[in-house]
Amino acid sequence: MMALFHHDPQSTDEMVTRITDTVARRLSARGERVLVFGAREGLTVKAQWPTPSPAPRGVS
Repeated sequence: MMALFHHDPQSTDEMVTRITDTVARRLSARGERVLVFGAREGLTVKAQWPTPSPAPRGVS
């Protein structure tokens, strides 16, 4: 998970969206599975490790 943000008040939501999309495409092209999003003031994100899937029947 990657949150992108900026401190420049001249940056617009459109600019942040373009940067976020570019980063997501580049990571995907490298085979990386990363959730990329634009963060904003007051945003709360709950992150947790995924629960492993149970093994198929007959496999231990």
